[in-house]
Amino acid sequence: MGLQRLRRTRKRNHHQLDRSRPGRPGLRRGRDRRWRFPLAVRDRQRTGRGHRAQRQRTARERYRHKRHQPGPGQQPHGRSANDHHLHRSVPDHLQLPVQDCDSSGNNCQNITGATSKSYQLGPRDIGSRTRVNVSAGNMHGSTSTPSGPTSVVQAIAPSGTTAPSISGAAQDRQTLTASNGSWSGSTPLQYSYQWRTCDTSGNNCQNISGATGLSYTLASSDVGNTIEVSVTADNTSLPGGGSASTSSSITSAVQALAPSDTNGAIDLGRRAGWAHADRK
Repeated sequence: MGLQRLRRTRKRNHHQLDRSRPGRPGLRRGRDRRWRFPLAVRDRQRTGRGHRAQRQRTARERYRHKRHQPGPGQQPHGRSANDHHLHRSVPDHLQLPVQDCDSSGNNCQNITGATSKSYQLGPRDIGSRTRVNVSAGNMHGSTSTPSGPTSVVQAIAPSGTTAPSISGAAQDRQTLTASNGSWSGSTPLQYSYQWRTCDTSGNNCQNISGATGLSYTLASSDVGNTIEVSVTADNTSLPGGGSASTSSSITSAVQALAPSDTNGAIDLGRRAGWAHADRK
């Protein structure tokens, strides 16, 4: 019923077209401006408007869909790949193993227990180059990057902190023994000795020929003089090493041995033997 009424209305409106104006055949005479255009034109407009609205909805949906899809070099939500990497790459753990390398910076090996942010160099590192191998990881994986190696680790030259000392009696034919004292510097240290004879004031000291051991036996030529020993610590075998010498305090003046009449004692013995024989 409704369809028939619509058809009659369209037919009636079609006969009301203003055909007296050949330049504008589509205008109506009616007062209602809503029906200014014929139904066929209005239907096409409605159809076009509907298609246009549909196209707009489709375009909006496409925009929303494209907005949430990663483009070239992008991650979801419109962030670039770099932004997404920085946002997601916070490491869950860091490892900082310190490594010793040869003098060329190659053949690096982890140092046992050296995994903190700081590391104190020791004797084992002298002559080598040190680097740290930073390892970072999170739920997405892990990676490691080594630092550049340091220069060759140098040794510390020795320096005396406590002077050497001498033990023993300062008397002819007695043996004196030196102690090394205390030294700072990179180990190992090699020690050498030089015994000297000085005047009673400890001045004008002269090296004693051949007296280069840890101990020295006094001679009659030392009587009346004082004795000192010079101790030298050396680590020149290490890169950056050196040597240093420190002298002990002088001894008291060397005393001579008391004289003893060994020949008289022999003669007394002989005489005692003869007297015993005469009694028999």
